Amino acid sequence: MKKLKVLISIIVCIFCMVCLSYCIYKYLIQPVNERNEELPASLTTGKSLAEYARKVVEEDSGKEFNVGEVDMRLDSELKGAVEVTLVEKKERKPQLVYVKFDTKSNKLLSFYYQGWYSDLDPGVINFQDWEIDYAEAIEISEKFFSQADGFRYDRVWMFTVNSHPSEDEDWEDWVVVLDDDQGEKRYRAHIDPYTGDVLLHSISKLNHFDD
Repeated sequence: MKKLKVLISIIVCIFCMVCLSYCIYKYLIQPVNERNEELPASLTTGKSLAEYARKVVEEDSGKEFNVGEVDMRLDSELKGAVEVTLVEKKERKPQLVYVKFDTKSNKLLSFYYQGWYSDLDPGVINFQDWEIDYAEAIEISEKFFSQADGFRYDRVWMFTVNSHPSEDEDWEDWVVVLDDDQGEKRYRAHIDPYTGDVLLHSISKLNHFDD
């Protein structure tokens, strides 16, 4: 009986330590800057949002950053949540910063710092050199899939992808996902951000667990 009590005490202590570690990580190592600030009216492209994110974070941190990834969850009017991931200009263990926008309300919502972790590192993209911004990528996808029977969509999920320095290949893509909630179809296209070519495409059944 005594051994059981000791075992339970140990388990409780371990659980408390895990909870405490999580809280320290969540609220101290990964501080959130809540902003809720109105955005300049000139920020109408993915590039301009990414540059604005970089400007705000560099002013706040005193460090220099590259764009690592852009993730957009948009409605049929192409408005919604935009997250820009910035990567510190540092070869080893760069810090990541996630900057959140809402283009519906035209606001910078927040940004938070995350210590380096290999599975989360998105690498770096030459986003300012891309010829195809998000609106053009969606338009290219619409035109491509317009030949499909009953094509329509209610919302857009799109994001940037790229190779990592450790990989042999060197590539960068826009991935555009158009979801048709009524027809339960998902239209997915990989767009070359320099030429606008459709590199990969698919039509599949919409799985709402993927949202």
